[in-house]
Amino acid sequence: MRYSKNAKRLTTHRWRLRRLGWTLEQYYELLNKQHSLCAICKVDIKPIGFNTHLDHCHVSGKVRGILCGSCNRGLGQFKDNPITLAAAIVYLRSI
Repeated sequence: MRYSKNAKRLTTHRWRLRRLGWTLEQYYELLNKQHSLCAICKVDIKPIGFNTHLDHCHVSGKVRGILCGSCNRGLGQFKDNPITLAAAIVYLRSI
């Protein structure tokens, strides 16, 4: 049986949600609270898109928000370290 890309994404998405102890309904509730915008940069995000990520703390597993791919990768590059992120902000403002 062949699945469409959207069906595959939804299946993968549900699997990731279950891994974090979340339901699809909780996900959509959070997405509605964020008005379908990335929690950081406020760009429009698709509910179940390739570039839509449920951000969570890798230590506690607690969900923080729904992010676009760029913001999610950015946090990952800074290893979720607020001190390093604050230093990056200071650096950007000094230029």
